[in-house]
Amino acid sequence: MVYTDGHKNDCFMLYEAVDYTLTNGISIVLPVGLETDFASIPRLFWAIYPPHLKEYRVPAIVHDYLYMEQKTIVSRAFADAEFRRLLLRGGVSKFTAYLFWVIIRIFGAKRWNNYKKKKI
Repeated sequence: MVYTDGHKNDCFMLYEAVDYTLTNGISIVLPVGLETDFASIPRLFWAIYPPHLKEYRVPAIVHDYLYMEQKTIVSRAFADAEFRRLLLRGGVSKFTAYLFWVIIRIFGAKRWNNYKKKKI
């Protein structure tokens, strides 16, 4: 489903489209070529929280897509909460899921706004 682009160790792309239904029932299609770094975890913390861990992959890809596309029916708060829900569903501990959610809520606004500007 995912491959590296060969240029950067932390950049990956989907090589096939993935249909996904969000927890609110909305269906999305993660398109071929969608770029992701999975979880945007600073290198300093990779020993504790490796960003490419399989439990983080689907939640991170869905979250990246929701930020990039910013559908009017999905807010930033929903995208961040969906990330936490998907982490929990994938077996990540409650502590880690909550920690990631808090960090995204604090630091995600800049990335959200950058994608929003690109859409205008």
